[in-house]
Amino acid sequence: MKSSLSLKKDPNKIEKMNIASDLLNLEYNSFFDNFKEIHTKSSALIAFHGAIIIFFNDTSLCKLTELSNFKGYIFYLSFIKYILLFIIFGLALASIILLIIVMRSGTIQRINISSLNEDFFSYSIHDIKKSKIETYKNILVDNSKILLKKHSIFNASLILTIIEMCFIILYMIFKLI
Repeated sequence: MKSSLSLKKDPNKIEKMNIASDLLNLEYNSFFDNFKEIHTKSSALIAFHGAIIIFFNDTSLCKLTELSNFKGYIFYLSFIKYILLFIIFGLALASIILLIIVMRSGTIQRINISSLNEDFFSYSIHDIKKSKIETYKNILVDNSKILLKKHSIFNASLILTIIEMCFIILYMIFKLI
């Protein structure tokens, strides 16, 4: 089976290679935009969870020692509120850990510009285009796996955040009682 980049005589081969190169270049740039976007979203969610932890720590956990002063159903309501707080903290911390993993995981590949030396200019346009296409393709395949992993972990963090928000609403309802 012949490669799609075979050297058979085709008068439009360079033009076809230009089109393929342009498409891969667009995809390469799109990947880095997505990569930056997921890191920006992760940073924002880490800040959000940090604010949640600070807010609930300052307003509620300080009163945990007063729990023994309550009697009857007030004790149980207070106990439920503190259990909800611990669940909220646990979910927030788990989400922060996942978001840090998103930001730290996977080393992405970039185009190696060190090959742009004197030898580079001795190659034919055809060979340079072919090499560029293969390089872009290989980098995109490898980087796509990393980005897919990052998105999966980020989505797990979002699910934890939604569950956390449900527990926050439940906590606020119990606080009103």
